[in-house]
Amino acid sequence: MKKVLIFIFLLAFLTPKAQNNAKQEKLIRGTWKYNVAYDTIAEVDTTDFYKPYAEREKKMFFTKIKVKKTTAKLSDYLEKWNVTWEIKNSNELYFFLEDKKILKYLIIKLTDNTLELREPNSKVSTLVYYK
Repeated sequence: MKKVLIFIFLLAFLTPKAQNNAKQEKLIRGTWKYNVAYDTIAEVDTTDFYKPYAEREKKMFFTKIKVKKTTAKLSDYLEKWNVTWEIKNSNELYFFLEDKKILKYLIIKLTDNTLELREPNSKVSTLVYYK
């Protein structure tokens, strides 16, 4: 009887999380485009300003994100990257690049036509994408 109660508790506890992740994964699939005209909040990062250019942390900015079931294509105006992606803890979006680099973003808003991301160390949302 105790095992049955534990099983029911685990099932009730884990099911909403699994459903939420499945819903988010379904919503995030598609092509997302960044449009600076609609992004009214900008953040200036001055943490590396006084370091020599070669020592500065490389920031990656994407103008287009095309998300499929397990893979995604990230692109800016010059380059394209093939990545895999994963949502963890229902609000963390990870992109795994081919060169073993991992990009982490917090999902602030995810709807049918809006994806708002924030870098973990950033204070304001700076990346808003539209379908």
